[in-house]
Amino acid sequence: MSLPGDKEVIPGIKGSEKDNAMEALKKAEPKPVAAPVQEVQPEPVAQPVQQEPVATLQVQAAAQPATQNVGTFKVSFYDPASLGSSMGYDGVAANLSVLPRGTRIKITTAQGEVWYKTVNDTGTFAYSNPQQIDVAMPNSMVPSYGITSATVEIIG
Repeated sequence: MSLPGDKEVIPGIKGSEKDNAMEALKKAEPKPVAAPVQEVQPEPVAQPVQQEPVATLQVQAAAQPATQNVGTFKVSFYDPASLGSSMGYDGVAANLSVLPRGTRIKITTAQGEVWYKTVNDTGTFAYSNPQQIDVAMPNSMVPSYGITSATVEIIG
């Protein structure tokens, strides 16, 4: 069936108008041409940057200072503060002809304790007991075993 304005309709089908003029225009319009397919090249994979080898710092365990074994000593304890001294607790009283003032020593007790001390004092005991040292320590920290023996080594 034909309608005014060059339109057609298919009988019995609602919304089936057809505008022949529009169809002609559509046929006359150039159809869009698909863009040529471009071959996609894969992106280059970044290669790892070659770096110059970095000098590796070799960390070694702290070297133990060389020691000289002086022998086995009798070890007693004293509290310089209780004697009115301000010398502190890092020192040892000793016979200065055996262990001169300023000597750094390593003390390893028979019980396995290790102390590093500096000879900084002497006492009347030291003259008659050259193989005895008196370790400065607060009275509250003196080991319960009291007097003991220890291997003494000079550090250096």
